[in-house]
Amino acid sequence: MWARLRRTHEVLAGNLRELDKLIEGPEQDWHLALNLVSNTGSHDAEQEAYFNEFDRLLHNVVAAIGTLIDHTRVVARRYEGTPFYDEYTRRVQQVGALPAARFVKDLRNYMLHQSLPAPYNQVNLTQQKVTYQLQISVPALLQSSSWSGASRNYLAQHGDALPIREPFDEYTAAIEGLYKWMFAQSTGLDSAEIEAANALIDEYNDVLTGRRP
Repeated sequence: MWARLRRTHEVLAGNLRELDKLIEGPEQDWHLALNLVSNTGSHDAEQEAYFNEFDRLLHNVVAAIGTLIDHTRVVARRYEGTPFYDEYTRRVQQVGALPAARFVKDLRNYMLHQSLPAPYNQVNLTQQKVTYQLQISVPALLQSSSWSGASRNYLAQHGDALPIREPFDEYTAAIEGLYKWMFAQSTGLDSAEIEAANALIDEYNDVLTGRRP
């Protein structure tokens, strides 16, 4: 059960790594950065491919967040009435109160049921450095009436453009703390059952090897 939850957690972590790599790519390749902001039409195919990949990875990330939340609830409910469950509930409420967490949840619903967000580039080029930021249009998002009050406030703080990495960096930092704690607790939660299972394995091996009739 806990091993399967770790695998679900890794699904999200893997998608986040891929999304970060895509967003960071233009900072490592100034030719790509220039091509993404070109308006000559000569790089339309490259721009389309980049944003198609962005859409795919962002969709995977928000979907994986929802899956991880649901799978975690199933595991945690096995321990209702225990100190572990009480502390788990407190920590989850603490994470859920973050404005970024509420926005990420609403973004998932928006992407699954309404539309993909409208992305655009912000690139600053000097001889020494390329600074690239992938943003999404706040006015385009706010055309929907489905956003919670907390998400609307969060979006309003960013003007017309939200750097897409910002809410995910904040949210994933918070949940990494939650899962680090949960996985550390998991080894002791079912210790009696694990000891009983290990005793059966030892007995089974003794029979197979002839040490026990």
